[in-house]
Formats: sequence, C-alpha cells, structure tokens
Amino acid sequence: MIPASAGTAARTLAAYLAERLPGLPVAGDRHRLGNVEFVVREVGAGRIARIGLRIPTNLY
Repeated sequence: MIPASAGTAARTLAAYLAERLPGLPVAGDRHRLGNVEFVVREVGAGRIARIGLRIPTNLY
C-alpha cells in the first residue's frame, strides 16, 4: 500500500517528487513512500520526465 493524502492525490507524481527531493532533481534521485521507492530516471529542462518504481520482493 502506498500512503497518500487527499492533497497528494491531486498532483502528478513528478510534482510530488520534485517537492520532496533536495535541490533540482537529477537522474538517480530516490524517494521512498510506504513500501515502494520511486527513482528519477530522466530529467529534461530541470523537470522530471521519467520515473521508475522499485517494489520490494519480500513484502510477505
């Protein structure tokens, strides 16, 4: 399960990550949310263009 508030659900994932990452986002930046980890894969013009998702295999 990925915890999210009502305010979080109204934004794009790229906007959410950009707010939580220190400084300008760069490829390789990571942010954990609940049991998953989002990984910035590509940045263009200072904005996050692609995001990867890492899901742990040992959840259960």
